[in-house]
Amino acid sequence: MLSVESSGGRMLRNLASVALLMVLAACVQTAQEEPSSNASMSGTWVGEISGSHPEDTVTVRLVLKEQGEQLIGETFAKDPILDEFYPSGSLEGMRSGSSAQWKVFEQSVSGTFSGDSFSGRVTIESDSGQSGEATIRLQRQR
Repeated sequence: MLSVESSGGRMLRNLASVALLMVLAACVQTAQEEPSSNASMSGTWVGEISGSHPEDTVTVRLVLKEQGEQLIGETFAKDPILDEFYPSGSLEGMRSGSSAQWKVFEQSVSGTFSGDSFSGRVTIESDSGQSGEATIRLQRQR
């Protein structure tokens, strides 16, 4: 029996197959870019803590070590004049999945890891009872 399928119908079916393959390839690529929540966040992270004014921005470097759900590490702040990092404190905190929180002195950080990025909020509380908030954005150094 002869097929009555038109060449337009075959073309449409072929285009649909190509589109499906492209969607599947994009899903595989996204899955490869997003590490599982079990991926270690240990390593060196560099970025900025930004307050409400541009002059409130500080470049920071964190050297994180993850042990189970516990995060420990050292923090460094960049001197804008000397263009060098200097030690600014030790951090201790926890990570659960992509969420993390830690403390460095009076600063509490909470945020989310996404691949090689971290973004969140810094809450600063002083002994005098004053507090402030800032944004933190970090990138893992490879």
